[in-house]
Amino acid sequence: MGLNDALLANIRRCKYVKPTPVQKYAIPIGMAGRDMMACAQTGSGKTAAFVFPILAQLMASGYEPKGRERVVSGVLHEIKILVYGVNYFVAG
Repeated sequence: MGLNDALLANIRRCKYVKPTPVQKYAIPIGMAGRDMMACAQTGSGKTAAFVFPILAQLMASGYEPKGRERVVSGVLHEIKILVYGVNYFVAG
């Protein structure tokens, strides 16, 4: 999928074993920097599919968070809270 080793290690640490169908198709599109729209049921992994390419590209650019700084992105406040939670546990 093009995710770097450090990110993959943290994804495994969070007990992700195999990508869901939405992740399988969405992550490569995100890694290519292309726009996408996905519709899938709650709990299908859409948020992780959205966040993992962002984290991978930040890590590849040499971005170093300062202290407990985090990148949170989403269209709704509730989604931002969910994204923050996934980001916090995966990015460490």
